Amino acid sequence: MSNPSFPFDENYSDDNFPLYKLVDDRSANFNGFFSSDNFGGGLDGLWSGNNFQPESPNVDVASFPASNDLQSLSEFTAFDDAHFNAVSTVIESLQIPAVTATEDPERSSVPATSLHRSKEKSRQLDTEGTDDKQATIGATVETGNALSTEEVVRIAAANFIQLSALVSGDPRKLGLPFGLSYSNLTSDEIKNVDLVCLLMTAADKLSKQQFDRAEDLVRRCHVTSSRTGNPVQRVVHCFADALQERIDRETGKIPSKGSKGAEITTGEDVMKAILTNHSVHLIVNSTLPFTQVSQFTAVQAVLDSMSTAKKIHLIDLSIKHGLQWAILMQALATRETCPIDSLKITAVGALDEVVTIIGKRLSSFAESLNLPFEFRTVIVADLKDLTVDMFDLEGGEELGIWSDLVMNSMLVNPEGLEKLMSVICKLNPRVMAVLDVEAGLNSRSFINRFTEALFYFSAFFDCLDDLMEPSDRSRMMIEGDFFSQGIKCILAAEGSQRVIRQVGIRVWRSFFARFGLIETELSESSLYQARLILKKFVKDDSCTVQRNGNALLTLWKGTPLHFVSAWKFRH
Repeated sequence: MSNPSFPFDENYSDDNFPLYKLVDDRSANFNGFFSSDNFGGGLDGLWSGNNFQPESPNVDVASFPASNDLQSLSEFTAFDDAHFNAVSTVIESLQIPAVTATEDPERSSVPATSLHRSKEKSRQLDTEGTDDKQATIGATVETGNALSTEEVVRIAAANFIQLSALVSGDPRKLGLPFGLSYSNLTSDEIKNVDLVCLLMTAADKLSKQQFDRAEDLVRRCHVTSSRTGNPVQRVVHCFADALQERIDRETGKIPSKGSKGAEITTGEDVMKAILTNHSVHLIVNSTLPFTQVSQFTAVQAVLDSMSTAKKIHLIDLSIKHGLQWAILMQALATRETCPIDSLKITAVGALDEVVTIIGKRLSSFAESLNLPFEFRTVIVADLKDLTVDMFDLEGGEELGIWSDLVMNSMLVNPEGLEKLMSVICKLNPRVMAVLDVEAGLNSRSFINRFTEALFYFSAFFDCLDDLMEPSDRSRMMIEGDFFSQGIKCILAAEGSQRVIRQVGIRVWRSFFARFGLIETELSESSLYQARLILKKFVKDDSCTVQRNGNALLTLWKGTPLHFVSAWKFRH
């Protein structure tokens, strides 16, 4: 199929068993499957026999909803650069209510929901065709008045705009309440807002190539931030590191010898380090709700599409740990209508040893379930090198594709993405599950990428702060070895070295449509899985899921972070 051009820009920008309850009720203690206690032993520890001793499920299915069966690609930019000046449109269009006086002078009167749900135009969710499906799903309880990390960023952004307006004399930027009543914020909140303002000023100076001034501001950010402080301090510290690296690159300086991460902040090594860092993926999967919400929802979508299939073949385009396949195996093992004759999983990966270990664990688990199972591997350094004949396809198989954090990783290589899609089309799967990041981090404009990334990662750091202890080494690993490298690549690199690029579901819809893919509606069973997962992680409405067309978004305090969608082919 010939697809000569596609602009990735802002305009496109039978199982009645609920899966989560099924695995949670097993005496094998599937919670151990996701336990951080196992991470010290890596994959071996995670897949230890203690975690997998499946017995017959004891699940009351009566109370659960039934399921059907459980332009040029080289111009991949999220925004038009001509629309941006030193202050991003994202910030300029903020609609932040004024902070009013309160009886308690130590607290802000702004409710926690009023700031993070005031979305500017370019960050609004795509509501086309959502009607009543857009209602937020999740338990709702009253929240406190403490400002989230993203709310601090929004207040700082508003003040930065006002200060810029006063300096430039631009009346268009004077519509927001100046200062947002700093006197009504706590002293700690004021310090946090000031710190973010300092970071924004540094980015602004850097965008204007005022390197000496920018470096001085970055130095001040480092002095007042910390990798072990509150979430605002931690996110500022990571962003300050990224700004310093950009300054070093643009001024021809060589990064300090032995500085952490200096060796993997360029090119393909960054992507490989992130996609193959299995220990971090396991920690994220165990600790944060987003991955499990997406995985359980997508597994249910695969089950729904394979409700009558006797022979199932699933291709995992970038296997990371294989946990989702154990979930699917348990569901298939308990399926009474149309039991399967065979299950084959083909895992695509870059590290043969890791993929082999995952395959052995899955095979052992399938054997314990008396499930006919076959595990195949395809080892390639780059997904663009995949060909149809690499996959062992048999007659009568129903094929499914699993794409977890794959599509966005291909944006840096447009021709490779086109080739991958061509291979997928030739494979002609019954379903393709796509799980990926919901963000707009693919602009040519540095200042726009900075702004979008700051909002996005602020929500992530806030989530980590709520769900993990400050001294948790796993949190430090996620932030230091995972997020930090991604932020550096997004902000410091350009051209082919900027391998971390993300666009949201709205853009992918337009792209997939060119290949004849049709987005299918996620079933009520899929949404039910999402609700159950949310209840496991949070007791309030901090983390929610929301319909976006036929896709499902996972949000933290109103900020979209991930999406999951299911696709079929016209032919």
